Order: sequence, then C-alpha cells, then structure tokens
Amino acid sequence: MLCRLVQSILPQMNIQKIKPYNHNYVMNIQKIKPYNHNYVMNFDGYSTGNPIATCGSGVIIYNNNTEIWKGIWSGTCFTEQNKSNTLSEYTGLIYGLQQAKKLNIKNLLIRSSSEIIINQMNEQNICISKNIFDLFIKCKELETDFDNIKYQYINKKLNKYAYKLAILAVENALILK
Repeated sequence: MLCRLVQSILPQMNIQKIKPYNHNYVMNIQKIKPYNHNYVMNFDGYSTGNPIATCGSGVIIYNNNTEIWKGIWSGTCFTEQNKSNTLSEYTGLIYGLQQAKKLNIKNLLIRSSSEIIINQMNEQNICISKNIFDLFIKCKELETDFDNIKYQYINKKLNKYAYKLAILAVENALILK
C-alpha cells in the first residue's frame, strides 16, 4: 500500500542526460561536477517542529543513474530547539549508509541539500550539539565500511525527490497516530 501511495503522490522524475564522466548519465542534475562513483545516494529530512517533533527522512540510491533503492523513515524526535530537522536529516544519512552497506556498495557519492550536514561530514564545520554529535559519530563509524565516500552539497531543487519522500514519511507517521 505504501509503495502504491508513493507512486501516486510523487511525480515522475525527469531524466536529463548530461555526460559528466565515462558516459554515465545523472538523473535530475544540472551541471554537476564530474565524479567516478557508480553509486549515488541522495537524502533529506523533514520535521513538524521543536522540541517534540514528528520527523521523517527520505533516501534514494542510484546505480549508474538508475534508482535501485528508496526508503523512508519516520519517528518522534525529542531534541533541543531548532535541531529536529537536522536530526531527521542525519537519521536519513545513517539509514542510507546502512542500506548502502547491505547492498555491498564500496564507493559512494552522497548528496544532500543540507549544507550543515555536508560541511560537517566533510569536516569543514564543527558539530557542537550533543544530540547531533552522536549522530555525526555514528555516520563517521559507518564511513569505515566503504572504500571511497564523497559528500556533495546540492541545492533543494536538485534534491526534491528525497525531500518529497521525507515529507511522505512524516505524513504517514501522522496518519498512523
């Protein structure tokens, strides 16, 4: 039922054929830097508010621009003021990394519109929130299961599919309450 709901709510994604590297095509991306990863993961998060929020995450994994897996996660987040969305985004990253590990993916390009998380994972920013820091550490631990991992910031328009999945996760959680 959920799969049918996802298919009915989410619009068909347009494929724009851009040749960034080795004649691979990239789905829903415009003028992205060349990369040598066959596997790409997009993730995003969404929450209803603070400090107690219904949170959701959406994750998609592509292999050579073909969607091979997508998933949603939802739950209740208890966190400090203005942190529930970041918490849901980190949860999406963890969920995606765990799934990529199950799929035996070793080289992965991870993209998100969460500049905070991308900068923290690239160690350009320091994570100072205790709740968020624990999730950051979990992501760094999961990184060790991969040979090559790269994080890339993309704008919200290029990450709208993951964002819609995150919203869907929250809507489903609210319906089931």
